[in-house]
Order: sequence, then structure tokens, then C-alpha cells
Amino acid sequence: MTLSTPTLHTERLLLRPFADSDADELFALQSNAEVLRYWDTPPWTERSQVARFMTGCQTMADEGTGARVVLTRRSDGEFVGWCTFNGWNPDFRSASLGYCLTEAARVLEKLGFVREGTLCEDCIVNGDVSDSWVYGLLRRDWIQSAAHCT
Repeated sequence: MTLSTPTLHTERLLLRPFADSDADELFALQSNAEVLRYWDTPPWTERSQVARFMTGCQTMADEGTGARVVLTRRSDGEFVGWCTFNGWNPDFRSASLGYCLTEAARVLEKLGFVREGTLCEDCIVNGDVSDSWVYGLLRRDWIQSAAHCT
């Protein structure tokens, strides 16, 4: 089952499928050690990693397991980062959400996600050990928060 990658508009952002023209900005983001400080892989060092990432985007869509989109500012078209919805399991009504942004502070909490736990020392990248926080959002809580926004 193919999952089409959506194009979404918010007040500030445009979320759209990746294009070849995003390669330079994507590489700049993913090769930035400060941006990837708490990521579970080291910063990119080779341009070939862009092609593998783009292939992964298409594979997720083709398999129907997820979608990955570029985020750009609507005001000036500036590349802000990317977001992924993957691991979709309709039987369990669950999926994972990931993102890598040039500007981010408490993104999930602002959307109503709740920190459910900490995975202690679960990542070691370039010798640095770090924890990961696990966030969750139940459908009923999303619906309630969305109702307050309209």
C-alpha cells in the first residue's frame, strides 16, 4: 500500500515532499554537529548520505509505512528542517514522529505531547552518551486540544 506524501499548510509553515532541490539545505542541516548534538547518529560527512535519505523517503511512501516532509517558512521559503511520520501500525493505531529542525524549542510540548519517560544512556554517538525522552499523545487528547484551537 503506497502512502502519498502530503503537502500541508499552516499559518507559518509549508510541509511538502522532498525535492532534489532540497539536497544542499538537507546536507547542511544533517552535517551540523550542533543541530545533531542529541541525535542518534553522527553528523553527515558525505554527500552520498543525501541520496540514501531521499531513497528512504520514497521507500517509506512505497511501503505505506510513513512519510517524510520538508518544512519551509511560508513567508520566505526558507528551509527549516524536516519531519517524519513512520512505523505506522494500523492494528495498534500507533506511529512514530521524528523531526530535525534548525529552530526548535519544546516543539512536542507545544503540540500537547506529554513526556512519558526517559531512556537512560540509550545513545552513544562519537563517544558521547545521552538519554532520550519518550513523548506520547493519545488521540483523545489531540482531539481535545484541537477543539480548543478552533
